[in-house]
Amino acid sequence: AARQVLVASDRTLVVVRPDLRSVTAARALVDAATGWGVDAERLGVVINRWSHRAELSRRGVERACGCPVLATVRARRRGLVAYDNLRADIGRWPAGTPFGDLSALATQLQRVA
Repeated sequence: AARQVLVASDRTLVVVRPDLRSVTAARALVDAATGWGVDAERLGVVINRWSHRAELSRRGVERACGCPVLATVRARRRGLVAYDNLRADIGRWPAGTPFGDLSALATQLQRVA
């Protein structure tokens, strides 16, 4: 069922962390999807919790996955503590949250749809 959904979707976003293990798994998924007939232009990567201290750079993730990085959610240690503890900091919503990093991607996807 997952394979059929992947093939039938208009756009597929692969969410990865900027480490070698996650990117290797994402590359395997991208290779499998293109083998199933998914057009490579319909695939994109979202990097979750990226920082300058990450194991891989944004460009390194893009090269390793074989598809473009469409969005990057920055690692904000202070901002994510509330989410890790299952409490949202409403006073900082939405600009001070990880969702602010995804607003450009959401706008781009709305234009395509």
